[in-house]
Amino acid sequence: MLAFGYGVVCGALALAVSTSYAASVVAARAAAAAAGPGSAGWAMDSAARAAAFAVVLRWWYRLVGGRRGIERAVGDGASSVRVPELRAPAPEKRAGTVRVVAMSDTHNHHRDVRLPRGDVLVHAGDFTMHGTRREIELFLAWLEEQDFAHKVVVPGNHDLGAGALDAELDARFRRACTLLNDEQCEVAGLKVYGSGRTPWISPRTAMHLQHAPGELEPYWSKIPAGLDVLITHGPPLHHNDRVFLGKHVGCPHLLRRILQVRPKFAVCGHIHEGYGVDRDEAAGVTFINASVCNLLYRPEHAPVVFDVVVG
Repeated sequence: MLAFGYGVVCGALALAVSTSYAASVVAARAAAAAAGPGSAGWAMDSAARAAAFAVVLRWWYRLVGGRRGIERAVGDGASSVRVPELRAPAPEKRAGTVRVVAMSDTHNHHRDVRLPRGDVLVHAGDFTMHGTRREIELFLAWLEEQDFAHKVVVPGNHDLGAGALDAELDARFRRACTLLNDEQCEVAGLKVYGSGRTPWISPRTAMHLQHAPGELEPYWSKIPAGLDVLITHGPPLHHNDRVFLGKHVGCPHLLRRILQVRPKFAVCGHIHEGYGVDRDEAAGVTFINASVCNLLYRPEHAPVVFDVVVG
């Protein structure tokens, strides 16, 4: 009943706020139409629409379940950022297994995440927001501090912008971790392949390593069989890929290749709302979306921990 009541309240507030902002948008658009492009009224129109969308999005996300897990203060308590603890303590690691701690889409919030112990740390991309050199340096400083025997990183569409990764920074990156993009490696006895490529939604909004969906098949065809862990920044179709409006936006070509080569685990991020785990029993593949940030780019989701049998 409490959850239902919370949903009703959020829905009512969302309706009230969106109605109020809709009125503002109508007024602003009327003024903009009278003033014409390039005027202050035209700018007001754009600002009002953006504000209306942001407010409605915020309340809608809270309504449909953006709050997950039990929140706990981060660091010394001075920070206003809050993240959930793991819902239950990780079980004891079995003999003959390698423990992987997977995360993605931290967007500069890596220091707000509490990492459980493990053997291999995986980051599936979008460790920055804009891919600047300074952001990359801050991420690397954090990564170098993490106590894992192995660290594997795949870039995301927000990362490694043009000119940000020069020879010096690239060398530091590769000292700190194994950086994969359409490449395979072996760590702790596990066969791992990583790719940071994702399909674009529109060529006008395409970012780093984004392609037209039909252009990705040659890259996915490089994914080998016999993998323990496949890391891609974006999800395959129908597996942890649904955006908040309900549409599945994962890559169908990636899904086809995964079902052909059947890795034990397929780790991704990119779609923040898709955080979670599901499994295709027939294919023997466990799909993991390890996005740390929620739809509003706040660090809300815990890293995902899983054990892989070696050999």
